[in-house]
Amino acid sequence: MGISGEDHCVLCYQYKETCYHLFFECPVDAGCLQAIKEWLQWHAAATSPPRLIRWIGRAKMSKFKKQVLAASIAGLVYTLWRARNSKIWEETQVDIDRLIQQAKLTVKQRITLCWPKKVKDMDKEWFQKL
Repeated sequence: MGISGEDHCVLCYQYKETCYHLFFECPVDAGCLQAIKEWLQWHAAATSPPRLIRWIGRAKMSKFKKQVLAASIAGLVYTLWRARNSKIWEETQVDIDRLIQQAKLTVKQRITLCWPKKVKDMDKEWFQKL
């Protein structure tokens, strides 16, 4: 769009920035995604958001857990986009650990605010341990 004079990824500085790179190939994104998957005890082999969303749809688990996993992907994408924009417009530093903590906090807060009426005790315990 001509807004930035640079065409490299401001998160990893290794590759040309494209939407596909930012959300699916960037090493920063991959590290954050792996940390989120570990946090959720999510053992899917998929590593890109589209494949993970497909995996969620096919998984044999409660609706609540599926919603948490999907919200976590959306929260991570949002957090990465904000980090990218902050780096460009405010020249902030990118701290991967901080990004991961931000994504976790955002997901937990949003789910807590929109808590479903019926959640199995097993799912409540799992979520509270996160």
